Amino acid sequence: MMDIKEIMQILPHAFPFLLVDRVIEIEVPRRIVGLKSITYNEAFFPGHFPGDPLMPGMLIIEAMAQTAGILAYKAMGEEAEGKGVYLMALREAKFRRPVLPGDQLLLEMETVKRRGNIWVFRGKAKANGQIVAEAEIMAMIRENKSKSPQIHPTAIVHPSCELAEGVEIGPYSIIGEDVKIGENTWIGSHVVIDQGTVIGKNCQIFHHASIGTPPQHIRYQGEKTSVIIGDNSVIREFVTIHRGTSFGGGLTKVGNNNFIMAYAHVAHDCQLGDFVIMANAAQLAGHVTVGDHAIIGGMAAVHQFVRIGKFAFIGGATAVPKDIPPYVTASGIRAKLYGINVTNLKRNGFSDEVIRALRKAYKILFRSSKPLKGCIEEIKNSELFTYPEVKDLVEFLEGSKRGITR
Repeated sequence: MMDIKEIMQILPHAFPFLLVDRVIEIEVPRRIVGLKSITYNEAFFPGHFPGDPLMPGMLIIEAMAQTAGILAYKAMGEEAEGKGVYLMALREAKFRRPVLPGDQLLLEMETVKRRGNIWVFRGKAKANGQIVAEAEIMAMIRENKSKSPQIHPTAIVHPSCELAEGVEIGPYSIIGEDVKIGENTWIGSHVVIDQGTVIGKNCQIFHHASIGTPPQHIRYQGEKTSVIIGDNSVIREFVTIHRGTSFGGGLTKVGNNNFIMAYAHVAHDCQLGDFVIMANAAQLAGHVTVGDHAIIGGMAAVHQFVRIGKFAFIGGATAVPKDIPPYVTASGIRAKLYGINVTNLKRNGFSDEVIRALRKAYKILFRSSKPLKGCIEEIKNSELFTYPEVKDLVEFLEGSKRGITR
């Protein structure tokens, strides 16, 4: 009737305290039957007890209470939005037999009565057809309290850190001095986030990522610099993002809604826009600028100070020593241009008219025998220059200092 994903949308609990795996029967508002499979990997078994694992009796009651909470939430419908189920009292609790690894708890709960926001449930837990526990549970439905940050006991978090509501810090992660982390950002295990880093809300930072650590630059002498990461970004395993240098602006910046895949590297003083995708092991040297919606293929290597234009695509294993214009596709052992990035433009809602204009501009700029400066003047004196996208392309070329990939 309900899988774990649906249950997680109702109950505020998270691992290891979410104790209902599935709901197999529900008659709103009368009764509910839930399941909890007990494995040796449960977090409580190593200490309860070493060599003789038993599920703590109060956790059996907690599983029963969570099952009852689902029933109450479903019964209240829209009225339950923004509210939680909180245990008030426990009566006539009895434990009949131990629960061991390999057991599957059948959690049967019935509504006894309801008065306003107060509910009373009676139920029992069974394993292998036998009752293991029974109790009467009183619960209150009320507004959720603010969701405090969840920090794993093995994580190290500096006292000066600012953690917003809903932040989760995983096992063995280290959060340094003056770090700020926004609402509902999840930090996996063994992550290092060094001093002065600022991370926005709703980000996911996976295991062994390293963010805000010192730049790999021989002139760096420990100056206070930082990394800023925007909202809704995903940073996968073993990604490294180094903080800026004082002589490079002091800031490495990653925008909103970016997806940086495993083993990618963002060096000091890089500036990434929004909706950027870096595939596995893509490497950005220092001071690189990446425009919005750019895609950088796996194992691509970008030289320091290079600019990558918005909506550009760089193929896998491509070396990029010069600027990549916006809207184009570049690939090869040493980057060459292969036309307008039509696929990405269509995905992002560009009209056929704009794409045709960009294609015409591309031919004039990159497939002509004339010098680039003359090609730019030709476009400026044509109707193509009335398109904002073509104007962006021309202005990018005029602002290049490292030279343009062709």
